[in-house]
Amino acid sequence: MRITLVRLELELLETGGITAPEHASAAVDLPLATDPAGNPWYPPTSLAGAMRRLLGPSADRLLGYEADDAGRASSIRVLATHVQVPQHRRPTLRVRNAMDRERGAPRATFLFSSEALPVGSTVEVQLRWDDASDSDLTAVLEALSSWRPVLGRGGTVGHGRCRVTRLGNRTLDLDDDSDLLDWLCSDGPDLFEAITLEDQHDQGAADLLLDVRWRIADALHIGTEEPEADSGEGPRVSPMLRDGDDAVVPGSTWKGVLRARCEYILRSIGVGACLPGTCGECPPCQLFGWGPPRRDNDAPAERGARGSVRFLECVIGGDPLHGLDSPHAQERATRGHRPRDRWRPRRPALHRRDPHLGFAAAPGGARPGPTPVPMGTRVAARRRRRYRRWSRRYRRGNHPGSGHVAAGRHRWAARARPDRCREG
Repeated sequence: MRITLVRLELELLETGGITAPEHASAAVDLPLATDPAGNPWYPPTSLAGAMRRLLGPSADRLLGYEADDAGRASSIRVLATHVQVPQHRRPTLRVRNAMDRERGAPRATFLFSSEALPVGSTVEVQLRWDDASDSDLTAVLEALSSWRPVLGRGGTVGHGRCRVTRLGNRTLDLDDDSDLLDWLCSDGPDLFEAITLEDQHDQGAADLLLDVRWRIADALHIGTEEPEADSGEGPRVSPMLRDGDDAVVPGSTWKGVLRARCEYILRSIGVGACLPGTCGECPPCQLFGWGPPRRDNDAPAERGARGSVRFLECVIGGDPLHGLDSPHAQERATRGHRPRDRWRPRRPALHRRDPHLGFAAAPGGARPGPTPVPMGTRVAARRRRRYRRWSRRYRRGNHPGSGHVAAGRHRWAARARPDRCREG
C-alpha cells in the first residue's frame, strides 16, 4: 500500500475567509469560522469543493460521488487546514446594506456586518491520497501548482481569491520497512512537517479583466457603520471606507450599480429583466447571480446561483483633497436644527489632478454567462452611446452634488493585476 501526503500553502490575494452565521452576535452578524482554540479556520469541505472544480472531468473518479443507488468514496482526503494571519494584522470588519430595488435607497433592517481575513494571510492544507498512480499524481500536482481558487462568501465582489505559493509531497510505501516504521512511530503533524515545500512561481492563467477608469465629478463618500467622534465637543465625523491608508470603493457597490443600469437598458429595448432578481432565467440573473425568493417561514424556496462576473474592490487614486461637509439634522416637528446631531462626512473633493476610480470586472463565476441578446446595428450603437454617457450618483442622505461619477476610459486587458485595483 502506498500513501501520498501532499502539503500546500495558499496565500490570500484578496480579503476572504469562511464565515459562521451560527455564531452571530450583537457585535458582528457574520463572524469568521474558528477552531476550538479560537483561531480562524477553513473547513476541509470548502477546500474539497474547490478542488472538485479544479479537477474537472476527473473529479468524480478522484474525489468520489454520490448517486441515488450508487456512489464512490473519495481517494483524496483533506485532513486539516491551518490559517496564519500576518504579523501586526487582524481580521477586518466590513458593513454592508442591501438596497431597495424600487426606491434606490437602503433597505430597512438589512444592514449586516461581516469579518474577513486580511490580504497576505496563508492557509496550509494537508492532503492524503491512498494508492495514487504516478500519472494521476503528476497531473494533480501540476494542477495544484497554478491553482487560484476563490474560497468563501463574496466571491463575485472581490473577496476570497488566493493562489498556491508553496507545494510539496511525500510518498510512503508501507511494504518498505523504513517507511512503515515512520508511519507507525510518527504523529500525523510530524509526517507533514517533514515534507519540504518548494516555492511555486506559476501564476496560472491570466484573468480577462475589463478595466474602466472613472473621473470623480462631485464629492464622493463611501462610509462605514459608525461615525467617529471629534475631539472635544465637536460634531460627529463619518469617515471614508478605507483599506489601510487607501480610500476604497467595494466591489458590491460596482456590482449593484452596474446591474441596475443593465436591467434598465434591457427593459428599454424590450428584453425581459426581473425586478426582484430572483427568477434565475433573465440575462441579469445569469450574469450577476440571483437568490431564491423567500417563503413565509423565511426559508429559501430553492437554491440560487453565483454570478459569472467578479467585481473587484478598487482604490481611489490620483490626488484627492479630503474636504469636510457639515450637514445638520432637522427637527421634524419644529423644522429647526436638532441639538448635537450634526455630522461631517470625510469625502474626496476635486483637485488639479482629478482623482479616479479603477473599476475592474473579471470572469470567475460558477457557470458560463448568459446567451448573448441578438441586437440590430442601430440598437447596439444606441447602447454604446448610452454607455459612454452613463453616470451614476452615490449618495449618503440627500446632499446635493454628491457622488457624481463620470465614465472615463475603458479597455479590455488580459493580465493578472490591473493598476490600483485588487488582484482578481
